[in-house]
Amino acid sequence: MKRTFFILALAILAMPLAAQDHTFSLSGFVTSLDPQGDGVFEGIDENSDLDDLDANFDSSEGFGAALGFHLSDNIALELAASVVEPEFILTTGGPVPITARTELEMIPVTLTLQWHLNPDGMLDPYIGAGAAYILFDDADDFDRDDTNLESVDIEDDVGLVVNAGLNVNFSEMIGLYLDAKYVPVEAAADAVFLAGDGTSTDIEINPLMFSGGLRLMF
Repeated sequence: MKRTFFILALAILAMPLAAQDHTFSLSGFVTSLDPQGDGVFEGIDENSDLDDLDANFDSSEGFGAALGFHLSDNIALELAASVVEPEFILTTGGPVPITARTELEMIPVTLTLQWHLNPDGMLDPYIGAGAAYILFDDADDFDRDDTNLESVDIEDDVGLVVNAGLNVNFSEMIGLYLDAKYVPVEAAADAVFLAGDGTSTDIEINPLMFSGGLRLMF
């Protein structure tokens, strides 16, 4: 549902920009997301038979799309979104550590203002910065039944994004899209148990995203 909503939102936001007399581009890409952060759920209820829970992520690959609009020769605005499913890992301490894993769908949406150093050349490096909005699905399909863990609910979060990349222009209409983004965000999360009280914490996500794909210019 969230995925459909944001695809429609991207299309709606793109319409007025595309209608203006600006050069714009459409990129489709694969993306690799490497979350840099972690978190700890403290004060687990004694009925859960768990100690504190350490939350971590594994890197993952996904796909996405970006719309770029050149407002001038060197300045461009990019709206991008991707869908990835990194592995979400919860590990408890104690004499016998328990690890529970599940896939967590993340949808990073970014709006960046970019400075292009060589927009008319074959190699066009750029840097940028802007805002990011990251959506999360609830994590509720853990692979361990003995944790008493029902779900972890992670709130969607807003943060900054810093950006750098390289456009390789083979012609006036087609090229390669090579892009990197870093989004330092910290999301609120609630761990819900089948029995006993839950616990809350802030989890640092801080995803580093590398993307590569095909770029079409119009």
